[in-house]
Amino acid sequence: MTFDDIKASEIREKIFPMVLEEACRQWCEFLPDAPERADGEGFAEFFYEIFQEKELEYARQIYEMEEHEAVKTPKEKNR
Repeated sequence: MTFDDIKASEIREKIFPMVLEEACRQWCEFLPDAPERADGEGFAEFFYEIFQEKELEYARQIYEMEEHEAVKTPKEKNR
């Protein structure tokens, strides 16, 4: 996966921030056990791995949120 793959898909663009936060959480969580991560080298590759792992889960969440929004009446949307 590359950034171009993400930009080529509307749903991937929508989940990009969610995956970025997840990758950051996972990367930082293990800094005490993997101090070599402190310089950030390798994070991009790690991010794309997490993206592939989490893509379907987060896409499902986006679709569910969008379906929920579509069901609301126009009056509820304006609140």
